[in-house]
Amino acid sequence: MSNTPEARLTNKMLARMNAVEGCRAEKIHASQFGMPKLDVFGAYKGKMFYLEIKIPGNKPTPRQVGTIKRWKEEAGVHTGWVDTVDGAMEFLNELSE
Repeated sequence: MSNTPEARLTNKMLARMNAVEGCRAEKIHASQFGMPKLDVFGAYKGKMFYLEIKIPGNKPTPRQVGTIKRWKEEAGVHTGWVDTVDGAMEFLNELSE
């Protein structure tokens, strides 16, 4: 398993998200040469979500922004990007509203 700053952050986010009742989130393992994919997919209280994870100070690439937009607009999936564990938890809280 990778030990990059982004991988460590993703693991912390997954641990916190999966500790929330009604939430299940998983890391997606993808090749940079395959179809565009974001980092984490899951569901919270019956609502599917799809997230890109970035370390603080970094932003999604144009390709990632396009993937976020397509899933949101074409499939109605809750998508976005986060760069902190607290940001991931805020994202979940918004799903429960």
